[in-house]
Amino acid sequence: FPVTIPLKGNAIMLTYRTLLEILQDMPASMLDNTVTVHLSKSDELFGVGNVRFTDETEDRLDPLHPVLTVQE
Repeated sequence: FPVTIPLKGNAIMLTYRTLLEILQDMPASMLDNTVTVHLSKSDELFGVGNVRFTDETEDRLDPLHPVLTVQE
């Protein structure tokens, strides 16, 4: 991929706040593109199907944590 936007400061993971800043800087025409995730180890691309929010049954994340669901 020719362009990668570096994370700010000591960040090692992308936050939703940083993602929002990136999206706000994108040309409006790009906002209609399909949201896509790149798996760097396998070099595969997957479309994001939806956003879900965790509930109290999820023990790895806080309740109401937004999660992008990948369509494999």
